[in-house]
Amino acid sequence: MDQETIRLIITATAALLAGWGGSGLTAYINRRNTTDTLAASERSRNEQWDRTESREHEVWVRDQKQQAYADFVLEADKAVSDARSMWKGGLDESSVNISGARMRIRMVGSPVLRTVAWEVEQALKKLLEYSRPEVDQYGIPRQRSGSYEEHSFLALEVEALLQDFVAKSRRDLGTASPGDSSVRDGVGIQADEDED
Repeated sequence: MDQETIRLIITATAALLAGWGGSGLTAYINRRNTTDTLAASERSRNEQWDRTESREHEVWVRDQKQQAYADFVLEADKAVSDARSMWKGGLDESSVNISGARMRIRMVGSPVLRTVAWEVEQALKKLLEYSRPEVDQYGIPRQRSGSYEEHSFLALEVEALLQDFVAKSRRDLGTASPGDSSVRDGVGIQADEDED
């Protein structure tokens, strides 16, 4: 073999090896890029799943709180209505389950709302007991020992506590408007324009 042929064979071999090396390197880089892209996509999908799951849980908790707060206020309003009816001489037909409604608040409510709900329950029990007609063993009403002023004071105390509960529950749910304030804040509750 002459020199020229050997040089051509060496050049061809070097070119062939460079081509294989270059294609191998390109394949490695492409595989690495694909793996990194798939891993990033998986991380992104997992993060999105976690955010969606977290958001759904937050919505579920908020719905549970809203239902618990609404049930409590409805039971409390019914108790106040029953107390007024009993005070006016109606029968003791109170079927209020304020304790059950408060138990739901103990499960999902904030510590502040649990405290206010307990205070509302205690004031309602006092109002209902004060309003309950006193009867003898034959069911004949006796003369009331309490005054209308004291009954009114108890009813106003319950209403103030309920307004405080509603204001704080609106804050907890994120539905408070700038005009809302708690009775305990010293300002009193201001009704929204859209509420009666």
